[in-house]
Amino acid sequence: MQPNTYLSQFLDCCSVQTDGFVATSQQVNWRLGAILFARRASSFVIVRKAPVECTDYEFAGLRALPGGMARATSDFESETVQDILLRSLLERVRREASLEPEMLGKVELAPMGPIVSRYTAKGRKRLTLIVPHVCCVTTEAKVLSDDRSVDEAKWQPLPPDWMAIAPANRVAIAHFVWSRLQDSERARAETSVGEAVRQCSEWATMIGLPDVPTPWAGDEALQEWRQAWIWS
Repeated sequence: MQPNTYLSQFLDCCSVQTDGFVATSQQVNWRLGAILFARRASSFVIVRKAPVECTDYEFAGLRALPGGMARATSDFESETVQDILLRSLLERVRREASLEPEMLGKVELAPMGPIVSRYTAKGRKRLTLIVPHVCCVTTEAKVLSDDRSVDEAKWQPLPPDWMAIAPANRVAIAHFVWSRLQDSERARAETSVGEAVRQCSEWATMIGLPDVPTPWAGDEALQEWRQAWIWS
């Protein structure tokens, strides 16, 4: 896999903010998060956000890749932003899918551009700039959830039920698997994937990013998207 140098440059511009999360500055209206496309053969790990009554969280009951926000610890001064991002991601993957680091191959930054999600937490709208990661699972692991925010973890064969996946995750998964889908599977996915792309593009404009391309966009559009990490 080609290294994502644009994303690496962007992460070098980020730092831990006073709220303990990661961004380029305290003033921006987003914080950094990460997701992991953990694959084995033609399947990947997917989780379901637990349905919660009396909540305004839009993605409750929807499926997503394991992951979460990049959070600093009390001794974060010894960590780079990439260290913080990876440590936070692996902690979430362990809790949401019971995958320990030794079960995973090398976890790498995915060759994608930025994807933005917007959701409600504690009555407040929040924007997350998502960094997709990818790895192979090296064992015949059974995935289980040990986190109250997730009520199911499973191996998902291709193709998934696209409309059951939260928008930003739907976009990321589509870019990960598009080349592996049959023509008929792509045709059936285009409407739901296109809808998620439009939604994430609207959220992207809220932080000054360009539109997200569809996975069937041309090489030029996809390359411009990868370079969009260095917009700030």
